[in-house]
Amino acid sequence: MHAKKVLLVLFVMSAWNLSLPAAEIDDFKVQLQKIAEEPFAGTPSEYKAFAQKQGKALIGKAEQMLALPNISPDDTRFALLMKYWGLVREFGFDEKLSDFMKSLHNVPEAESLYKSLMSAAFNKRQDFYNMETEEAIAAFLPFRETFVPFIDKFCREEDKNQMASILAITADHIDGDGSAGLLASTVEKLMPTLKEQEKSKDFLTSALAKNIPNGVRRAQIPGKEMVLEGVDLDGNVVDVKDFAD
Repeated sequence: MHAKKVLLVLFVMSAWNLSLPAAEIDDFKVQLQKIAEEPFAGTPSEYKAFAQKQGKALIGKAEQMLALPNISPDDTRFALLMKYWGLVREFGFDEKLSDFMKSLHNVPEAESLYKSLMSAAFNKRQDFYNMETEEAIAAFLPFRETFVPFIDKFCREEDKNQMASILAITADHIDGDGSAGLLASTVEKLMPTLKEQEKSKDFLTSALAKNIPNGVRRAQIPGKEMVLEGVDLDGNVVDVKDFAD
């Protein structure tokens, strides 16, 4: 009897532990929804403080939900979305949001959100066009280190947004005369991806992957001697140096 009672107690505890988190998760979802939908009833000057307070509440509650045991993939996605919205509300689009985005790269449940945030962040490359060359290069290098692995992971089969080619074009624009070797080093980092993209069934992805390395050869031409050889109509070898003057 004692053994049976012990087994019964263990069974009840196990069932209780499984059901409690589910109830907690539903409660967290209701609370998060309520916080997110709270209406603003103040004056324009009070809105910033309201948004920051709302964001802080969303972040805290979402993190508590994510810490619960046995949380499902769908509920994980929901909590991460609420945390994202909380970060936007409290801090805006600053470094904290960038750090949050990077933290999602190995979270399967957040893949869709991660790709969406990374695609939006990729548009920040336009900022480089308004910088001086040295400043732009310094800003571009960590940007490149962030996006090369992303492109390699998600754009090998089909690069719908032409991220590989745009990254190379951006490097070429920043280092217009090729003196810093920015385009060459960027293409070198992209090369494993480009080799795979050349095999893509998507025509544009394949065509761009084959063409990008040509930009490196073009950038390396200025300042180098070009060898010209030929013959005249009589078959005599023409020395182009004769026409130098």
